[in-house]
Amino acid sequence: MRYLFWSIVFSFGLLACADPPVAEEEAPEGELSLPPLEADYEPSEVKWGYIDRRGQVVIAQK
Repeated sequence: MRYLFWSIVFSFGLLACADPPVAEEEAPEGELSLPPLEADYEPSEVKWGYIDRRGQVVIAQK
């Protein structure tokens, strides 16, 4: 009987710690709510390019 009591108390304790579901705004089907690409990165302060393993400039500095 003692184990039944503690298992019930433990079960209620676990349920009390659970996070409630968050109500999310649903986007209409077919539409994505992504930010524009420019919002992802800040503008670069330095010019950069790409040099391959042979030391040849593959992408010029921009």
